[in-house]
Amino acid sequence: MSAEVLLLAADLSTVVVVAVTAVLTAAVTAVIGFGGGIVLLAVLVSVLEPGEAIPVHAGIQLASNGARARTYRAVVEWPIVKWMSLPLIATVPVGLLIADATPRAAGRLLIGLFVMLAMIKPWERFGWVTPPAVPPTDGDRLSPRRWLPLGAANGVLLPSVGATGVMLAPFLRGALPDRAPFVGTFAAQQVLAHLSKIIAFTAAGFAFADQVVLMVIGVVGVVAGTALGTRFGDRLSEVAFNRIYYVGLTVVAVRLIVLSVRDLVA
Repeated sequence: MSAEVLLLAADLSTVVVVAVTAVLTAAVTAVIGFGGGIVLLAVLVSVLEPGEAIPVHAGIQLASNGARARTYRAVVEWPIVKWMSLPLIATVPVGLLIADATPRAAGRLLIGLFVMLAMIKPWERFGWVTPPAVPPTDGDRLSPRRWLPLGAANGVLLPSVGATGVMLAPFLRGALPDRAPFVGTFAAQQVLAHLSKIIAFTAAGFAFADQVVLMVIGVVGVVAGTALGTRFGDRLSEVAFNRIYYVGLTVVAVRLIVLSVRDLVA
């Protein structure tokens, strides 16, 4: 078999993997409001270099979160979105410098470990983030002191780990106990976060045009997955859903970690 045929087969398999993953992860997000993005990133990193996977992921997730933010725009807490997004202007470039200095295998390892961390959720197990005993007042809930540091930390992590939503969600959920404002505010903030990544990677010279086909396929997949999750999400029990979600995420994370360690010690 010629090298050209092998290359075409590899490209086709990547397209199929991204398309299927985009559908499934968007269905996950449509059901629970978050979590699909980190699965999509973990799969992208297994078929692309981290420096390609993170900006491609940003393009796909920009469309996915944009559609969800538009749906819930009437209940979005815009002050929270503003205070979480303002630090991105300064901190995303810092995160990009860190990502550029990180070897490819180490970048994959970092993302794999981050995925595992997102499943273990030490911030919940050890009480680092707990719902307030008394619902916060609007003054506390919307205070910039509450959201600016979180936005700054998010900006530094974004270019290196790509999908930080699973760590932001508990903070937002604690301030927004109702599902619709939580989903809408989370999606709106993620739109600006992914947009900041796209701007930063473009300024750094990443050629988005080279990956436009993959991103378009991913966007079509997340649109289909969102419709699928919205329509059929209630038919799957919460226990079964969580089991499938965590088993799949564990398999992807372990594979990333094993391959990264192998490459680092080789």
